[in-house]
Amino acid sequence: MVGASAYLCGTGGRRYIEPNRFTDVGIGVRQFTVPATGVWAGARSLSAVHALLLHGPHLVGETIRESAMWADG
Repeated sequence: MVGASAYLCGTGGRRYIEPNRFTDVGIGVRQFTVPATGVWAGARSLSAVHALLLHGPHLVGETIRESAMWADG
């Protein structure tokens, strides 16, 4: 368990996830649109693994936490 209150879902994932599976257990589903700058530059055409390898887990994790704050609810 990670104690999450929301699942950040990319635009592709919206096509196949079942949001009620999350909301039934108290986890919201939030749309995540990949920014075109920072650690996410090029991420629309590459895996998030690219950002991890290039910038490391601490910076990527920090950016994900910041993104969760402004993701569409």
